[in-house]
This record gives sequence, C-alpha cells and structure tokens, in this order.
Amino acid sequence: MLGAHGGGYIQNGELVPFPAKPSPHHEWDWPTKSWLPNLDAARESQRQAWNAWRDRELVAGYPHNGHVFHSDDRFMAELQFILKGYERGHLTGTSAIRTRDNGTLQMTHAEIEGLLLMIGLHRQAIYQQSWVGKDALAGLTTLEGIVAGGPPS
Repeated sequence: MLGAHGGGYIQNGELVPFPAKPSPHHEWDWPTKSWLPNLDAARESQRQAWNAWRDRELVAGYPHNGHVFHSDDRFMAELQFILKGYERGHLTGTSAIRTRDNGTLQMTHAEIEGLLLMIGLHRQAIYQQSWVGKDALAGLTTLEGIVAGGPPS
C-alpha cells in the first residue's frame, strides 16, 4: 500500500519520511521514491536570474570622465531630447546634465552626444552578455551546470 501522508509516504503500513529536498529544482518522483532534478525548471529559474541581473545592470549607472551618470531609459531619452534641441537650433553652448549623485555638469553638444553613445554601447554589452548567458543554458545537461550558468554575482 502506497499513499501520501504529510511529511512522508506510507509503505507497507509504515510512515517513511521524505528525504531532504536537495534543491529548489528537484521534484518528488513517486516511482523511484526520490527527488529528481527538474532541468527545465532550473533553466527557467536561471533565465529569470539573468533577466533580473540585466535589469539591475541597465540602471546601475555608467562611469564616464570621472563621473557616474544614470543609465536608464529616462536619462537616455532626456539626452536625446537635448541633442534634438541642438540639432534644431533651439540650444547653443552648453547644457546642464545631472550626474547620478545629483551633481550638475555643463556639457557641450559633442560631449552629450559622446555620453549618450557610450551609455548606449554599455547597455548593448549588458544585453549581449545576458543573451549569451541565457542561450548557453539550452546546451547544459546537468543541474550543476545549469546552476553554475547563472549571471555574475
């Protein structure tokens, strides 16, 4: 007689406790009465970890010329609007740009253009690293390999 019961299962009239679950990526297998790795669940967990890493890195800031600037979409859009103002002749000289620590720098059109380009390339490298990491998970065939295939700490 076999049946589920609380923290174990009944076998031959005796309660047999479940052994400790080796990882969050293991599932109970009744035929073998053991925890088996769920590689698909582990891969999905690591994909989500890569996404969370990517999202944190995209907004972590970008060091440039001795200052740290925001690196999020809002800041990049702000720089693009300022550049459009220069291109259309609405702005001349320098513009005030805020650093991540709330300092203000006067920057020229060329400096703002360079900053926007460098932040964009930085963000592209983050996306690229995330894509490579997530793509590599598909070829990993062991739980240990999948767990090791997560994002940088």
